[in-house]
Amino acid sequence: MQIIKKEIQNFLLHISGTERTMLLQDCAVIFQQQRFSLGKLLRIMRTKNESSYFSLIKEGIVPKIKKVFACASFVDHSLVQEKMIQSIRQRQALYDLLETQNESVVIYMKIKEFSEMKERYDRELLYLVEEELYRYMQQKKFEVSPLFANLYWLGDGEYAIVFKRSLLNGSLELIVPYIKKFRRMIRNRVLVIANRRHAISLQVSLSDASQMPLQNALSGMDMLDKSGSDFVISNKARYVS
Repeated sequence: MQIIKKEIQNFLLHISGTERTMLLQDCAVIFQQQRFSLGKLLRIMRTKNESSYFSLIKEGIVPKIKKVFACASFVDHSLVQEKMIQSIRQRQALYDLLETQNESVVIYMKIKEFSEMKERYDRELLYLVEEELYRYMQQKKFEVSPLFANLYWLGDGEYAIVFKRSLLNGSLELIVPYIKKFRRMIRNRVLVIANRRHAISLQVSLSDASQMPLQNALSGMDMLDKSGSDFVISNKARYVS
């Protein structure tokens, strides 16, 4: 057991900030679903001599346990706090834009599977999934439309795109094919976080209400939750297939 403790202590002393982030990514699923590995290791060490430790190294178990210990040493949740602050700032930036910009179009999006994910995953993994999806959206948004330039990550599995109504030369329905394309791109992209595959789909509420378009889009989200649909033009209460 002393050998294990020394190895872990030495491992933690030489870990960098980048490695810390990587560890959180690699170990989030272990942290959530494979805590039994640590208990198994300790039980083995109680019943066998320390030489069994070296056989465990060959089996690749100890490196995994080291990562779990490393994650456990960072329970200050600094990564979570950092991502939370980032999404709060973007949410405030969205509010500020809507206060100064008249006649806005709001495309409000939410990860459809997020409620289920919250029950299964630690906060660390949730924020990593959200952030990775946001990065992918940022990479792909201009492939869809220049109107998607202002993209915001709002936390809790939610995102928004906002642009001036005057930039849409015609009916609100003109933007629908672009939103559908964006949703397909997200659905066809499988995110791999912590060695776990995440298939993501989006619920979308679209609004160009002349007053409080964001609140109107949020009302549309409530409509989607109740109806089970995935896409609504909220100020017209019309579902889009």
